[in-house]
Amino acid sequence: MSDALTAEVLRNALVVAAEEASIVVVRSAYSTFIVEGSDASAAVLDARGRLVAQSMATTLMNSMALRTALPELLADLPPETMRPGDVYALNDAYRGGVHTNDLLVYRPVFVGGAPAYFTATMIHVSDLGGLSAGGMAPLATDIFLEGLQLPPVRLATEAGLDPAIEAVLRANSRTPDKVMGDVRALVAGTAVAAARLESLLAEHGEKGLAAGIDDYLDHTEARTRASLAALPEGRYAAAYPIDDDGIDLGRTHDVRVTRSPSGRAAPCSTSPAPARRCRPRSTPRPRSRWPPPSSRSAASWTRRSP
Repeated sequence: MSDALTAEVLRNALVVAAEEASIVVVRSAYSTFIVEGSDASAAVLDARGRLVAQSMATTLMNSMALRTALPELLADLPPETMRPGDVYALNDAYRGGVHTNDLLVYRPVFVGGAPAYFTATMIHVSDLGGLSAGGMAPLATDIFLEGLQLPPVRLATEAGLDPAIEAVLRANSRTPDKVMGDVRALVAGTAVAAARLESLLAEHGEKGLAAGIDDYLDHTEARTRASLAALPEGRYAAAYPIDDDGIDLGRTHDVRVTRSPSGRAAPCSTSPAPARRCRPRSTPRPRSRWPPPSSRSAASWTRRSP
């Protein structure tokens, strides 16, 4: 079996592990909008903070949150303090979370006595307090009105949920039984993905799995660079439509595509002082009324001459 083929087999196995975790969360959750809407996200990450795999239904925003919040978790709770069976949670919007009702849950997977991978799940739990039930508070004037904020905490151990954290969650929810059902579903999802990951480690070994992950991440980077290289040099603009009053609903961004000496295309200049030239130039437009009309369509992309 070639290295490329092995890497592809491992990639699909890890994606299936994440997908199975999200299915377990949906089938185990108590909240109607999770059960009926299948609104659950799951991912596999490594100890370096790289996103290794994600469930197919996971939005890019949720993948970003699961990836961005992991370093924050490790900053507060170092890997050497973690034990097999531990599960961690947070929802802080300033540390990688989305909003307070989106609970991010992580389980470390150990290799050689240290966490080498993390399985993660995320859903909008039923209620964590705040101004409005369910976490949707359109009249909130600060983040405290959105609900309970959790910094990185140990949610569970091998013995089960931490009683103190469960008491805090129950005390801050209008639907304590439902929110704890959702929390247990999140924990169960991480356990399933961790079991699948441990099976892959047993089959391919620590070095085999790590090498396969590196190979397919390198392959992904190569494909991305090839796609960028196919773009002709020039300046691209994202033009947003206007509302009924003729007011621009957004901003027009110019992104310049240039090539480095190696011939690789990049979305910004690779010449000196890239910090200023890599930032998209934007022209503010008058703010329209809120909310914008529902007829607003997606951005249309047009190419401008260099």
